[in-house]
Amino acid sequence: MCAVFLHGAAFRWLPTRIWGDWQEYLMMQVGIAEYGRLSVVPEAAEKADHYVQEADTSARLLWRADFEKLAHAEIPAVAGAYRSPRNGKYYFGHFFFYNILTVPAHYLCLWLDIPPFRAMTLTNVWIWLAVLAYVLLENRFPWKARALAFALGVLSPMAWYLDFKGPELLTQAGIFAAVLSCLARRPFLSITCTLVAALQNPSAAAWMIVPLWRLVKEKNYLKLVKGLILASLVWLPSAFYMYLFNTPNVLASSFLQTENITLSRLWSAYLDLQQGLILGYPLAFPIFLIWALVRAFKKDFEGLAWLGITVLMWLPLLSQSNWHPGQIRMLRYGAWIGLVFQAGLVGIYLQTSKNIFKYLLSVVLGFNIWYFIATGFIFQQNYYYCDFNSAVRWVFRNRPSWYNPDIEIFAECVLKFEKDFTQDSILIYRDPKSGAPLKVAIKKGLSDSFLRNSLDEHFLLRNPHRSPAGRNWFYLNP
Repeated sequence: MCAVFLHGAAFRWLPTRIWGDWQEYLMMQVGIAEYGRLSVVPEAAEKADHYVQEADTSARLLWRADFEKLAHAEIPAVAGAYRSPRNGKYYFGHFFFYNILTVPAHYLCLWLDIPPFRAMTLTNVWIWLAVLAYVLLENRFPWKARALAFALGVLSPMAWYLDFKGPELLTQAGIFAAVLSCLARRPFLSITCTLVAALQNPSAAAWMIVPLWRLVKEKNYLKLVKGLILASLVWLPSAFYMYLFNTPNVLASSFLQTENITLSRLWSAYLDLQQGLILGYPLAFPIFLIWALVRAFKKDFEGLAWLGITVLMWLPLLSQSNWHPGQIRMLRYGAWIGLVFQAGLVGIYLQTSKNIFKYLLSVVLGFNIWYFIATGFIFQQNYYYCDFNSAVRWVFRNRPSWYNPDIEIFAECVLKFEKDFTQDSILIYRDPKSGAPLKVAIKKGLSDSFLRNSLDEHFLLRNPHRSPAGRNWFYLNP
């Protein structure tokens, strides 16, 4: 019944989510499924545009400008397409593994006369069901642990991302299964699941350290060598782009800057009130952290090591120039990194005999049932990432100095869409009812006279104090 419901949702009820790099992935899907090509195919772009028109008019409006540039220009203008110096063809900057997985769903959609724009959603449903089936069939767990893992897999941000057009659900499922299979003492399965996740999000490969370290501790060096050989396949995307572009990552020069790796961004990754990991794992993360600290006092540092692994996963992601990409309720990278803590709760259940932790796990399940129903579960029609959530709006109304997000988050939620805000000088968040300014972001170097002309006099008379916003901006908080 669950599978039937999810398939119906995939075809009929779920919104056609069009954030992130959906155009790129849709063109790759059509190019691979109908033309057998990994390179950019103009004919595939034309067909993809047709499928979008069939599926959703609003998506078509966002698609059309890039499609016309691609169809009528010699150089593809769609973000992420690069010309290979080796063969003169154009390739997208993201690896194609996920789109190979969408091929069966693509043909099923054509057979059922459903716009193939839905194929990624259907593929995500299959991936989610496969992971949940693995959890139920894992015979190295007692039945209570399997039931707990199943519930944690259902009541997780994976439900939010079912209709996200891209590989986020694949990475989430891969990490969840990798952690659970590691707990079940299946190191090769854990490495394989991590590999699946890392082919699309390379920093997920950091989890391989855990199963490989367990093979080291077992002193089974033949298995360790096999594990290392299997883990080395994570370099396939780098080898592909090295062959075509003489660089392992064509996106690095355009979108990654090491100066973006800061402690404030790391703090934001875990605890940001608008998009932090804590929003998807409001109890799992703190409970895991408490358990890790308790175990550390007993000279068991595995929990802290897992926390360190998640920091390693974050580090390459912090360097991105786009810190507020398309997402659902939380930064999409946090959705799969946080599953280390979510699945880690099963490890806590297996390793502890103390009732307090088992009681806390019951609290987590009860809270998650309420939380994910309250946030729409798989139905996210009313969510828009360029709008402040209710918690942020409350803080801005009552204690605006408590929350000072990265300026990109503030700017795009004030402006209500993604744009280059660097040309702006002042950004004002106003009370939706009264219109009074509640929080103001200002570029450094503006004159006092400019501020007096731009801001309400009553706001300035309240003697607002300053808070850092990053990127040469600061906040004024009344």
